[in-house]
Amino acid sequence: MEWYLPELLNSMNQAQDFYFDSVSQIVLDRWYENRVALMGDACQSVSLIAGQGSALAMAGAYILAGELKTHGDNYQKAFETYQNKMLPEIRRKQEMAKDFANSFIPDTKISLWFRNKISKLITKPLFSKFFIKRFMSDSLQLEDY
Repeated sequence: MEWYLPELLNSMNQAQDFYFDSVSQIVLDRWYENRVALMGDACQSVSLIAGQGSALAMAGAYILAGELKTHGDNYQKAFETYQNKMLPEIRRKQEMAKDFANSFIPDTKISLWFRNKISKLITKPLFSKFFIKRFMSDSLQLEDY
């Protein structure tokens, strides 16, 4: 069956119960090759669900700059150390994002209802503190370089 895009878009706009979303996550084993190192979402994407891309990118940039300073001309060692320092926390955040994705992108009406109730609940001070401590904190140690 061929889809005619304007008809498809019109049908989606007319539907009363249409819901579609997709979230992807890229996981790389190595963040550098030769003289190029990746930073931020290019290598450590935890997904839009985590909401920490900017903070993790800044921490990664700080650590990479420090390692480049520490290792001088040995940029390969700097890249390796940068990745080794960031990787455990990034993997933890990536796994957490996968677990959280199921609730963030519900596939049933009851799941959608539950997600909406939880979203409202985390705006309350007691629950927001728990949520921030559980999902938004990290264990990265930023050294003085």
